[in-house]
Amino acid sequence: MLCCRATAFGRGEKRAAPVPSTIVNRPVRFRGLGLWRGLGYEVPVATSIRSRLLGLAWLDLERAGIGLLLPGCRSIHTFGMRFPLDLVFIDPGGEPIRIVRNQPPGRLAYCRGAESVLEIVPGRRPSGH
Repeated sequence: MLCCRATAFGRGEKRAAPVPSTIVNRPVRFRGLGLWRGLGYEVPVATSIRSRLLGLAWLDLERAGIGLLLPGCRSIHTFGMRFPLDLVFIDPGGEPIRIVRNQPPGRLAYCRGAESVLEIVPGRRPSGH
């Protein structure tokens, strides 16, 4: 598993040395993915076809973890979700530009200036809080 700097997105992304996964019950779609640390969260980065296609869909709250970062993305859907999501649309500089709270399943969300979307399970606090 790789770790990414908090402000690294897409182009010019800096990566640290591989870190072994310590999450035993991690869904298969998230295994081997890098971790993104930013805005107080530490979440997997959806870089594989499977992780981008499935995201957090069809997972129970316990297996979803804190959330997921979708780089190179400015729109998401919540089809197949079993719970609502908090969405943070992030600009190319790593700053949040739009926050959507409790986006229900079966909906679409979009932000023109976003380069990445952070999907967070509502009520999950950032690391260290």
